Amino acid sequence: MKRTLLFCLFVLPGLTLFSFIDGSRIASPKSQKVIKTIIVDAGHGIMDNGGHNGAKGSYSYEDEICLAVSKELVAVLKDEMPEVRVVETRPADRIVALHRRAEIANENKGDLFICIHVNAAVAIRHSELTGYKTITTYSGKGKKKRKIKKRVPQYRYWTTPNPAKGAETYIWGAHKNEDKEVAMREATAMPSILVETGYITNRSEEDYLNSKKGQEEVAECVTRAVKTYVAWLERQQQTNNDNTKNKNTPVSKDVSSFLQMVEQKEKKIIRK
Repeated sequence: MKRTLLFCLFVLPGLTLFSFIDGSRIASPKSQKVIKTIIVDAGHGIMDNGGHNGAKGSYSYEDEICLAVSKELVAVLKDEMPEVRVVETRPADRIVALHRRAEIANENKGDLFICIHVNAAVAIRHSELTGYKTITTYSGKGKKKRKIKKRVPQYRYWTTPNPAKGAETYIWGAHKNEDKEVAMREATAMPSILVETGYITNRSEEDYLNSKKGQEEVAECVTRAVKTYVAWLERQQQTNNDNTKNKNTPVSKDVSSFLQMVEQKEKKIIRK
């Protein structure tokens, strides 16, 4: 179900993607108008039959972590950006249909959609030759029937946890006109991100994501990302106003230059 959230134009390898600018230096002025409503979507949820929906770790479930991180994110956003209205698509543990999540976002005229998820990786399968076993087979029929002995290799199989770790952020810009009609039907009609906060199949990351500290830090990183985005939008708005001398000029919805800026910053981080 996770993969039906087709928000992404490309994948970037971590929450540092957006938090490369120190959030403490990005103060969101109370008068900012570029972002009025943020939609926070906690992925998955408890199904009607009581079962969990999403990935499973050694002791926890994705939907539980998604909700806990989302609650922390809502709290941090409200505290640091009080001028912004924050709307939750899944405020409780029960699952919400994907189309209903999109409806909630569109009905509330969201300016930014943030979806919280947890990643998972398939365990690695290993094999080891332990010896050979002699088996007897037969070929031919009647008088031509012959007994054949064969040595067949014997293997031992086992699995170990996948060491995959780290965060991923999927971005959908919602800036191409030809995409907007489809987006309004299937996803959301606003710039959207899907944050894979870590790997529940990695025990250390599972522990981190289940801890209060981990959940708070993830929420703070995402909030810094939002502030970076808001600051960029405000610069775009000012540029529009300076160019047109019209203070009522709406901010451009084309976020492609923002994505290019993020990609350039990411490349510099990787080179370091």
